[in-house]
Amino acid sequence: RSLALARALALLPAEPPFASAAKRKRLTKLKRTCSPPFAALEEGFKMNKFSVYGGEGKQLSAELGALNGLSPYPTMLVYPQFQNEALLLESIRQNHWDTAKGGRRRARGRGGKGSQQDAPITYHTKLVGFEKKADHVEARLQDTETMQTRVVRTKFLVGCDGAHSAVRHGLNLGFGGKKYPQEFVLLDCELEKEEPCDFLKPGEAFASMEHAMFVIFPYKDGSYRLIMSRAADKEGAEPTLDEVQASCDLLPFKLQIKAPRWLTQFSLHARSVDQYSDSDHRVFVAGDAAHIHSPVGGQGMNTGLQDSYNLGWKLAMVINGTAGPKASAMLLSSYNDERHRVGKKLLERTDNGFSVVTARGWTFRIMRSLIFSFLGKRLLIPMFMTAVPKWVSQIFITYRRSKISVGHLPRATFKAGDRLPFVKLTKGGDEFSTFDILRGPHFTLLFVARSEEDLQDVPAALESSEPLQREGLTCAVLAVDGFDGSSSAPDTVQVYSVADAPAFAKTFGILSGTILVRPDNYVGFMGNANDLGSYVKMLTN
Repeated sequence: RSLALARALALLPAEPPFASAAKRKRLTKLKRTCSPPFAALEEGFKMNKFSVYGGEGKQLSAELGALNGLSPYPTMLVYPQFQNEALLLESIRQNHWDTAKGGRRRARGRGGKGSQQDAPITYHTKLVGFEKKADHVEARLQDTETMQTRVVRTKFLVGCDGAHSAVRHGLNLGFGGKKYPQEFVLLDCELEKEEPCDFLKPGEAFASMEHAMFVIFPYKDGSYRLIMSRAADKEGAEPTLDEVQASCDLLPFKLQIKAPRWLTQFSLHARSVDQYSDSDHRVFVAGDAAHIHSPVGGQGMNTGLQDSYNLGWKLAMVINGTAGPKASAMLLSSYNDERHRVGKKLLERTDNGFSVVTARGWTFRIMRSLIFSFLGKRLLIPMFMTAVPKWVSQIFITYRRSKISVGHLPRATFKAGDRLPFVKLTKGGDEFSTFDILRGPHFTLLFVARSEEDLQDVPAALESSEPLQREGLTCAVLAVDGFDGSSSAPDTVQVYSVADAPAFAKTFGILSGTILVRPDNYVGFMGNANDLGSYVKMLTN
């Protein structure tokens, strides 16, 4: 629904060029809202181990499964960008637009009827400028093949147009930060490995810190991506296969480059806008248009996807008329409030991590010695392996300070603004989880109950949430302590039983209460069912 009145523009040919990015747990969860379901899991490559080599006798291996119990997808997923784009396009084709017929919207929506909307995905098109009018934005679009320009009138404009964003420039947003002094080489290729070898086993990535940064990531088709920092005397020159092979020859095992696909050099920046929209919240930036940073942790595309999802459901409520004028202003301003903080912290963490792995000279030698020291192996590395997967997964991002995060429940282990925890459930003998209830771009109203008394206010809560029901609200009871709520809950409310009571008590910390979860799976409201109406009024006016 968030794409209901969107026009997607791309400076791309009909078939996007090859590029890639590491997908993590958060991306996989977002993909569950798309069709076909679980395509990312099926098409992606699960990477379960990362080995680091710092010289003879200096070796560390980390299992990438530290999120067991926190997510149904506790592994790292490598998912190339071109597949990601294809998956999202397929979702639009199946759920929103008939792209084969010029991007006309299928006759669906409220009541299954309504006029078609012209909103194609348009390739080889760029934004050359825009002008804000009293009640709309006029965007000037140019076809890069015919060079013809046309004007499109739109209520909102969202710039997801990358590091050189025309939308960001049009808003005159600051893009402060820095350029890293190092230069890097990237190579996609096949590798011939001499056996026996203790490294690069199936599903394993490798990094060397012996001489300089050299990282190898596996792909599902058996090929690899190599990223290496360049020596100072090589910077500025065109990279060659001989240069990369020379670095391979310094590794503790023999590798021979085969079938090179892509060889390039690049430098990196760490920059962020000072705000994610204009003052009246009609023109926005998201993804690389709002923030660029080092590739440490594979955070870039995941962060951009969360930017888009965060803004998308809010725009949908405004466009669909569910949110009145006052609520619309509050919802749209909350995008900057929530995501700007996330982007700022992201830059800080990726910059710190990148500075460690790319340091040169004595700084590099000191960091390497510390990591592989007795103290590093016994104290720093275990802390690192516990904290980093949680950070990389992005599931601990919180919006507690947001104006649309309201309420609390005593003894709850989470707060309004947190991601709803993952717990296992059962229904009719089948296994489910909280994520199965949340799946889809809708609000979810949960009633945690251990007795019929806890469900007495459910009818009143359903009535007060009627505006959100027009947005496809899903309602469910989470029955705990052996309570069978099927006879007490209204017919419109699904009842699930908690599969593991001790695990639920540890994860949720409550046995009763009302929780309203936003379309992006973050808790908007938590408290008593009688207080829900005030929150819904705040969101909708």
